Amino acid sequence: MAYARHMEKKLGTPRPMTRMCRCRRRRQMSWQEIFPHVRIVSDPTKIAQLNAENEKRKKRSVALMNAHIRKMGKTCRKM
Repeated sequence: MAYARHMEKKLGTPRPMTRMCRCRRRRQMSWQEIFPHVRIVSDPTKIAQLNAENEKRKKRSVALMNAHIRKMGKTCRKM
């Protein structure tokens, strides 16, 4: 009897599982859940407008980068 109590204290009483098993597969998420800000565009005029806007942004970022490089080059030469 004493041995049984000793083993019960050592092993502890069985507890219910509080966490889900990690080995379970997660459900596959749809692309809308992964990218909530993305919309599918099928209108050709809208696609052309978005492409033009994208090109403007690229040109603006390249121009800003080149201006920064020129500015940093001038400050380095002065030193």
